[in-house]
Amino acid sequence: MWSFNVDSEKCVKCGRCVRECSRFCLVMTADGPAPTSDAAELCFHCQHCLCVCPTGAVGVEGVSAADCPPAAPIPSADEMLNLIRARRSCRVFKTEPLPESRLAALREMLAYPPTGCNARSLQFLMVENPVTMAEIRRKSAEALLTAFEQTPIPPAAAKFLRMKPLLERNINPIFRNAPHMLAVALPEDTPCSTMDPIIALSYFELYCQTLGIGTLWCGLAYWLDDFMPELFDRIGRAPGYRLGYVMLFGSPEWGFERGAVRHLEAAAMVRS
Repeated sequence: MWSFNVDSEKCVKCGRCVRECSRFCLVMTADGPAPTSDAAELCFHCQHCLCVCPTGAVGVEGVSAADCPPAAPIPSADEMLNLIRARRSCRVFKTEPLPESRLAALREMLAYPPTGCNARSLQFLMVENPVTMAEIRRKSAEALLTAFEQTPIPPAAAKFLRMKPLLERNINPIFRNAPHMLAVALPEDTPCSTMDPIIALSYFELYCQTLGIGTLWCGLAYWLDDFMPELFDRIGRAPGYRLGYVMLFGSPEWGFERGAVRHLEAAAMVRS
């Protein structure tokens, strides 16, 4: 049930909540902010009104300021830049799974990446059991090797043909030895279906870095969905959902001692 309430003793009638609402759900009255008659239909549940209130007077949909985490502290600009510069793709993982406490922290943070229109329609398929990952590696390798024997080779499998020697040696270059995987699926009618999965995985990856967890953007697994969509259906993809992108993760076999040095080419930076 949608609700909006204001603690009149705390409200200073600054109007921030009204001005912040991009859906025009609120109006300022002599008594303070109040919802419009169609607010329940218009609201897309961003909680900006609640989060912007300087005195904690606003409550919306059963959530009050007392329920919210503080907005500070945040990493310094130098700390954030160093995190971005030091981020590396992990291609060699330890085979043991992450502890449940780490997996629980990752599951919790997935509620927070932004989505277009605050649609929040992403489905996160997190493979937590290394046995399941081993099965995924086995089934994908078997299916591809079988496809390579066909004439002609199915187009969706042909792009993996250069991997045949590795697959024949029981080396899976798609899923590598990662103990975990996060696949993001979504309905076709999601407002920002192209970008939402990438944004979510970008947030996920940087959070993983702070926990010492290695990550790898797995475009090969994304392409594999064209060849054997049943692979992601088996791990719980909802009917009618398409794959957005895939990330492998787990404890890295080793860490990196330093970040890379990069410079934008002059043509890559356009200033106006």
